[in-house]
Amino acid sequence: MASKRIPSAVHNPVTQLDANAKVKELIKLDEKRWDMKELVEQLFDKDEADIIVQIPISSSSSSGKMIWKGTSSGIFTVRSAYYMHKERSQAIKGQASSSHDFKKTWKFLWHLQVTPGDRVFMWRTCLNALPTQSNLFKRKIVDHPKCSICNLEEETATHALWECESTRDVWSQCLKSLQKSHFSKMNMLEIFEAIAGIMDTDCLQEFAMVAKQIWWRRNEFIFNQVFRHPNTVVSAASQNLKMLKEMEGQRSSSVPTNSSITEWQAPPMHFHKLNWDVVVDKTRARVGIDIVVRNFEGKIIAIMRRNQCMFPLPSLTEAYGALQVVSFALELGLTKVIIEGDSLQTVQALKKDEDQLTCFGMFVS
Repeated sequence: MASKRIPSAVHNPVTQLDANAKVKELIKLDEKRWDMKELVEQLFDKDEADIIVQIPISSSSSSGKMIWKGTSSGIFTVRSAYYMHKERSQAIKGQASSSHDFKKTWKFLWHLQVTPGDRVFMWRTCLNALPTQSNLFKRKIVDHPKCSICNLEEETATHALWECESTRDVWSQCLKSLQKSHFSKMNMLEIFEAIAGIMDTDCLQEFAMVAKQIWWRRNEFIFNQVFRHPNTVVSAASQNLKMLKEMEGQRSSSVPTNSSITEWQAPPMHFHKLNWDVVVDKTRARVGIDIVVRNFEGKIIAIMRRNQCMFPLPSLTEAYGALQVVSFALELGLTKVIIEGDSLQTVQALKKDEDQLTCFGMFVS
């Protein structure tokens, strides 16, 4: 769970523990924390000890569960395993060819200001997960890997959406920055990364929507023998982009002002409201938690601040903050409380009765 590797071997001789000792020997079970001074810092060097103490310890005494990281529910699916494999394979390939990973590129893609369908299409495109002739040929579904339009080159995602002569005709009708772009011997993930690094939001939006329209035109040609003119393809993408911006404008005009969103409301009579917030320092792997308790008159009756070492995953730290809120309320002897935080994921998890098969389920289940 840490940004660095979890140590696979102890550098210092182990003399304080039995040879068959387990991880639980390093934990103060009654206090739900690592036994730092007595064991962890003595058995491991400082770097290793710093990594170990970032690992959160469950607040319950329930037995461990197997959780699948590939889905939000924590339940394994073949589909999620397939996409996880493709993503990891692409990451390894990218590291080998360009000496870096594409984490920032993936993050940028998922924050691209287009429709969810367009983002998913670009994600599949960058993973080379589209049913191109090349991919279908590898699975022995078609007889040849050649492009069905030009019938000259192997149809990869890059060829179908960028390199094919029929595709270049479409891009020549787009913004000048896209018209003049040439990326030789690059896959679609590398092309998207290059475009994201040199072009503005409008160009990226047009790139994603035109690419999807090119793919639809390709499918129309294969299945319906209809081949749209490049102007028609670009016009359809432009119309979709216009509709998207109009919807964004309507949405922004209907959103309440910040003052109405952030205005604090007092709890009902004889109730107390606990608000919490979490600040994450990823560099030092530390988490700061602030809790404020107010009564129904809005008066502050208690404050708690806590700073500790923890793996800096936002969902995990927010859930841990919620656990500290509940513990603080019990410590104060409060029975009628309202807990309020800004993490929708954590709040929704707290409302569910079943166990949460997620990395933060140990705190909210």
